[in-house]
Amino acid sequence: MKYLTKETLEEVAKVGAEVGYSRQVGTDMVDRLPSGGRFPVVMSMCHDRVQGRRGVPHMRALVAVSLEETWQVDMDLDVFNSLPEVNIE
Repeated sequence: MKYLTKETLEEVAKVGAEVGYSRQVGTDMVDRLPSGGRFPVVMSMCHDRVQGRRGVPHMRALVAVSLEETWQVDMDLDVFNSLPEVNIE
């Protein structure tokens, strides 16, 4: 299972704002997360819409930040592919 760290989430939020991705996460939200956490990607899909128009394909992911809360984030395909993974069995 792929996961993001607090630092990765912060970078994804910054780039998402610059590129104009549809996103729910601001850096202010990321600041509240605990350092050292691993936040798993629980769902992902390739997406190509940026502000309602066809754009560069990227990944849309749901990231679990707690047992009760997920965040939707859009990120570059290369960033998504480079995310670390853990084995869950």
